[in-house]
Amino acid sequence: AHKMGLPSATALVVGSIIGTGVFTMPAVMAGAGTSSLLTLGAIAIGALLLGIMFGQLTKRIPNNEGGLYAYSRHEFGDFAGYLTAWCYWITCWAGNAAIVSSWVLYVEELFGISNPSAWTNWGIALTGLWIPAAINLAGVRQMALFQNITVVLKFIPLLFVGVVGWFFVETANFGVFNNSGGSLYDAVNLAAGVALFSFIGVECASIAAGRVENPRRNVGRASTIGTAASGLLYVAVTAAVMGLVPQGELANDGAPFVAAFDAMFSGGWLGKLVALIAVISGIGALNGWTMVTAEMPYAAAKDGLF
Repeated sequence: AHKMGLPSATALVVGSIIGTGVFTMPAVMAGAGTSSLLTLGAIAIGALLLGIMFGQLTKRIPNNEGGLYAYSRHEFGDFAGYLTAWCYWITCWAGNAAIVSSWVLYVEELFGISNPSAWTNWGIALTGLWIPAAINLAGVRQMALFQNITVVLKFIPLLFVGVVGWFFVETANFGVFNNSGGSLYDAVNLAAGVALFSFIGVECASIAAGRVENPRRNVGRASTIGTAASGLLYVAVTAAVMGLVPQGELANDGAPFVAAFDAMFSGGWLGKLVALIAVISGIGALNGWTMVTAEMPYAAAKDGLF
């Protein structure tokens, strides 16, 4: 059977980490203040250390399929493994529902669908769930190819904002260090909650270890490279957007990237561009998470626990 090499495994990690949440992150971070950039950087380092740890654990146990499930079962027995697999599986398909809910809004924005009916929303949501399912059913090769394409298509525009945006930044836009209205602890708490959620996916290569070529070597490398790339992108993009849009406006903006692009270039096409990037990002994330959602119970089932 075809297996994912290092580039595809890395794309799985990046595509799973960077979904639709990145498009609202700068607004939430602006609500916490510029201190949120330090919090985001610290969380990124923590996520990177987790990626390294998953790579080391994959090397140390004989059967590493299922990642978190395999680690807990090896150390603490069948019940701990079963409980880990069950709980993680629930978070996966519940998370897919959350991603597709946001994805529907961006699809409607892209195609100018106003006042959609419940049936329209339901149809778009099912489309977003079944396209990745069909790709995954076609095979690992097709899933990896689609993942690689969507990662490139969403990473480049976001990287463009994180690099080119700095030529348009105004330091006055960054605002105050603590904008939470409370203590610095409140600001850190607000930013940390969003940042921690944004790095869910660092474990994906380890869970799909059975589909990765030479997992004892490539799982750790993919987790580390993918998490580092995502973390650097998060910090660069969030900081750039915070410097492009005044803090007071950004904290109350539901589409911060539209405002950021507007600060660099003026044009009515900006909303459509952001919606297109978000649609690509969301469908790519769903593609990776569909695979992970299947791999976790499959690994446990092969051991007779599901």
